[in-house]
Amino acid sequence: MMKTINFKLIPITRKAKKNSDSGQLYTQQKSHEIKSIVNDFLIVDYNDASKQNIYDSDGNLKQCALIKGDNLEVLNSFPSGSIDLIYLDPPFFTGRKLSLKGERVYKKSGKELLFNDVWRGCREYLSWMRSRLIQCRRVLKDNGSIYLHCDWHASHLLRTLLDEVFGLKKFRSEIVWYYKRWTNNFRSFQRSHDLIYLYSKTDKYKFNVQYE
Repeated sequence: MMKTINFKLIPITRKAKKNSDSGQLYTQQKSHEIKSIVNDFLIVDYNDASKQNIYDSDGNLKQCALIKGDNLEVLNSFPSGSIDLIYLDPPFFTGRKLSLKGERVYKKSGKELLFNDVWRGCREYLSWMRSRLIQCRRVLKDNGSIYLHCDWHASHLLRTLLDEVFGLKKFRSEIVWYYKRWTNNFRSFQRSHDLIYLYSKTDKYKFNVQYE
């Protein structure tokens, strides 16, 4: 069975608002998708993960799990070469404090998920990302690959960082995610797409060919 991890990376900084839902990591699905699949996943706090019997004797996840905790600590707990595929949705370097209060998964509960996407500069942001990408590369199998989602704020910085961590020759593809916007209030072309970078750990990566 293929093992994948899908990280919604949320930075934990000293400026972040202190509450039980701030600065947390949700793996496997983005927050707005959790509601539809929650019954198929075991939801555990990282500090209690070892007590939940979600790991096998080799330290691998033996069932689908949503792990709540610091993403770097979670990565450090995984054995090397144990993951087939990683999808990464990191902070976009927007310079704003963001809230997911409007997400439908939180409307009924009234909970507000907050995270701070404000940095002291690109050096701090890249340092935060570098440590996590290094761990992502470590946990990937030799035939594994990583997809990193970003936009115009930091796509140029993250492409260079991915080249540094995975190697220039391990870049495989750039996926353009286009979406429509109806107004343009500044003197430039519309920023109407995100990017997803695909890198592999080695040249022996697995890829299922798409025919449609």
